Amino acid sequence: YDRTLGQARLDRLLDETLARTGWLVFFTHDCADPPSWIGCSPALLGRVVEACLRRKIAILPVDGALDEIVG
Repeated sequence: YDRTLGQARLDRLLDETLARTGWLVFFTHDCADPPSWIGCSPALLGRVVEACLRRKIAILPVDGALDEIVG
């Protein structure tokens, strides 16, 4: 959510996920400008996508991630 996820926290979460060879689920109630109190702005969503691309982290829906894991 915009109110709880700043750039420093986003970077820490992504770096920790890479270090642990894990996966991280991002979810939100809405994506709007302005977002609801449990929502995400388009700007935050863009920062998340850019940060993942810089780290070469795959961006997948949950079912696609499960397919990657179980084949």
